[in-house]
Amino acid sequence: MAFRVICLALSKIKLVVFTFSSGGGQWHAAEFDDWSALTAGPANSSFSGAVLSGRYFAHKCFCWVMRGRNKLLVLDTCTMEFSSVDIPPSSSWRHWAIVEAGEGRFGLFTPLFDRQSRAYDLLYIVLRNDGQGANQWQWEAKIRLPLNYHYNILGAAGGYLLLLGFSEPSMLLPASERPKKQCFSLNLKTFQIEWFCESISLIEDAPLYAGFPPSLSPPTI
Repeated sequence: MAFRVICLALSKIKLVVFTFSSGGGQWHAAEFDDWSALTAGPANSSFSGAVLSGRYFAHKCFCWVMRGRNKLLVLDTCTMEFSSVDIPPSSSWRHWAIVEAGEGRFGLFTPLFDRQSRAYDLLYIVLRNDGQGANQWQWEAKIRLPLNYHYNILGAAGGYLLLLGFSEPSMLLPASERPKKQCFSLNLKTFQIEWFCESISLIEDAPLYAGFPPSLSPPTI
């Protein structure tokens, strides 16, 4: 079976992707030329480097949000070329997910707290071309989330977005006394929210997958 292996390596001054093809049997490397410029700290600042969010896959591209830089880093797996896109600045963007929008565009979900209503909304914006060669993020939808919870995004897979709802004061309690965390799913086509499951503890930084390859599927008769 033909396959490819992709490995991302980064430091404060370089970002390199290594690829291995079963057909050629060799490793190849490609460097992101603009990495130093994107990660350079402001004058008289001790900041250097950048922190990448968890990896997302959309339209045959791997995507990472560059925290503190308001940038979306994109690796096209067809051309193995890097590019970057500006994202709207917001101090509240701590959790996000990149998904496939229509016509080959990228969509971005992030939960935002509405201080007036004391509730969370899920903001959805889409990257569109303005017709003059420039890309702009445009607001598409704002979805009210179930009340009485704070929210993190666990990931997106299989046409759904998975959200974690938790009670913030409960984090101060012993583990045995904390209320269970609630998971909610959002259908990416209909934007319908449904309760998914509950758990005392969930691994929030683990990649989310939907379905398994045949080699990992349960045996059937």
